[in-house]
Amino acid sequence: MKKRNGLVSLFGVSLVATVLLAGCSGLANPLKKARVTFDASRITCTLSQGAREGISSGTMIAENTALYFTADLPQGKAVKEWTVNGKARSSVESFLYYVNLKELKLKDGAEITVGVSYQDAQPVTVTFDKEKVLAPIKSLRV
Repeated sequence: MKKRNGLVSLFGVSLVATVLLAGCSGLANPLKKARVTFDASRITCTLSQGAREGISSGTMIAENTALYFTADLPQGKAVKEWTVNGKARSSVESFLYYVNLKELKLKDGAEITVGVSYQDAQPVTVTFDKEKVLAPIKSLRV
């Protein structure tokens, strides 16, 4: 009888340890991922940290990963707007985005589409003198 109780106790301890290890190691709740797509002829994407490794359109990316998008602008054009799944995000040449499925109300494995639209660039006259540089964009002084 003592051997059986010892065996049951050992099995019970092993089972509890396995459940705890699985829960603590992230196996019970692995990172969610999304397929990030974009027009590679107009947009360059890299990881925002580390070696800034290039990312191809259609790559599965883990949630909370920071991605750095840069518009490949044609001559005479400027960024009008960046979009993520059709929603406006930014209007600068480069755009930092954290993959966030919850914010977009998406499930694991869903697709996130990043887009960019262009507008004609506004010509600016830059004037130099000995003390300052003037660029008449909303009274901008450089």
